[in-house]
Amino acid sequence: MTRKKQADTNKKQNAQKPSRSESAPRPLGAYVAAGLLSAIVVVFLILGMTINAATPFSTGFQRDGGMANPDEAAHLLYVKQLQQHGHPAVFHKDSPDYEALQPPLYYAICLPFASGNKVGDEAVAKNVRIVSLFFGAVIIVLTFFAFVALFPEDRIGGLLASAFVAFLPMALSLCASVGNDTLTNLVIVASFLSTFCILRHVDTWSPTQIVGSLCALGVLLGAGMWVKTSTLLFWPALIAMVAVVGTKKHVICRPLAMGCALSLLIAAVISAPWLVRNVALYGDPLAEQAFVEGLKDRNFSIDTMIHLLGPWGFLLTEFSWTFDSFWGVFDSMTLFLPKWAYLTAFAASTLALIGLVKTLRASKLDIVQQSAFCGFGVLTFLTTMSFIQYNTHFFQAQGRYFFPALLPFAVCWSVGLRRVMPQKYADVIAGAVSVGLFALMDALAVAAIGGRFHGA
Repeated sequence: MTRKKQADTNKKQNAQKPSRSESAPRPLGAYVAAGLLSAIVVVFLILGMTINAATPFSTGFQRDGGMANPDEAAHLLYVKQLQQHGHPAVFHKDSPDYEALQPPLYYAICLPFASGNKVGDEAVAKNVRIVSLFFGAVIIVLTFFAFVALFPEDRIGGLLASAFVAFLPMALSLCASVGNDTLTNLVIVASFLSTFCILRHVDTWSPTQIVGSLCALGVLLGAGMWVKTSTLLFWPALIAMVAVVGTKKHVICRPLAMGCALSLLIAAVISAPWLVRNVALYGDPLAEQAFVEGLKDRNFSIDTMIHLLGPWGFLLTEFSWTFDSFWGVFDSMTLFLPKWAYLTAFAASTLALIGLVKTLRASKLDIVQQSAFCGFGVLTFLTTMSFIQYNTHFFQAQGRYFFPALLPFAVCWSVGLRRVMPQKYADVIAGAVSVGLFALMDALAVAAIGGRFHGA
């Protein structure tokens, strides 16, 4: 009888342990993981500074905003106007400061790096780009900890996810440019990490700790709305993650629901002044209509593209360009890598997707992991709907618009790629595939950028 009770107890304890990712990773020491993560960050910074040095700044208006980096001229103009006037500019149609609709927090952070108006735009831009590069390095580290919070002790998986974020060529290029997208992604990654940590400890924390932690998350979400209003896409994902855990753990359902509600209330209060300003100036809290009206003459319309390509040609071009530019298309969507490079990335992505489906169908995820993938799904769906809605106004087949979901993509890459490999060597093979693919893509990207702007 005693043995039977002991066996039942052990079974319950094992059932309560958070499961690892499906690839059954081998343990990796904390110091070794820290060293490898540091190496990833260092290589990222070297590549980022290389791209920064190789990419010129252009004040000339192009259809996509800047020249070498998309919209960079308008973003830098925002920084200069904030520096000169001490407050955000008001958006006007046909004005080159079309990024004036953006919230001011990122640009305020950039001010110390843009000091000295006697310095030319080229030098100022390259200084301000360092801000985005720093935020990119922080994202890499937070991605690692977010993965490990989701899959405890799976440091190999965390490194693969961090490598995806660090060495995806298009993300790397954005981190070497002026723009608020990198800080936006940082807010979303940090929000996911905070949510994972809270949900992972709901069984051991008191209701007060749960509510207090979610309220602190609300401050982060509110600050995110002062970076870019697209951080709003995370709010439904938070509700979904809390709902999944709350419905399975009835004891802590009430503090979770209360904390989530207070979190969103705090975020709404913090973001309210900017939203009220938008209503007063543009009649819309998100200023979407003003943005559409202001840019409708600067971009190709959908009707124009369909007329040129035909319906099926348009859809094929939209998908192809979006996928290619997710991995990397540079110089404002005019500098593509060789087609075989994108096909190689497509093959690896397909393998990761197959592995992800196998993982989700296996139903071996614990409740926090289930909630996380639910949140990933909500955020990715909303990001996709936002992309589609934007493309109903303009032809903007740019994969970077999916980067608010960069963490979900990175986690799915790490989990899926190892799941589809032979399990005995899954970590080694997935690591080799990732290193080989990203080394290839980044080398091609750096060579293409250098050749475009500094070639004979």
